[in-house]
Amino acid sequence: LVESKVAHLDEMLNLNEDQRTELSKLFKEYGTILIALRDDSVDRFEFMRVKFELFMELDGKVRDLLTEEQLVLYDEFKSEHKRKRFHHHRRP
Repeated sequence: LVESKVAHLDEMLNLNEDQRTELSKLFKEYGTILIALRDDSVDRFEFMRVKFELFMELDGKVRDLLTEEQLVLYDEFKSEHKRKRFHHHRRP
């Protein structure tokens, strides 16, 4: 899963080796935290709240690794992804 996320970002952003390495570390770290949190049997709403905070923190760290040109593409990707999710969940 980590490798596919990094590969997808690499394809989209043309990452350098250092960026790929750092992103792999970040995704593994945050994946481990989420698994531990899920396994701690916190209630569903607390889990979702903490998960959102973790994703916001992760997004900030990802953004710190990218160049200005990559950030433009990353933001476009995120906007498109959000738009698709919104339309997918909308009822006719």
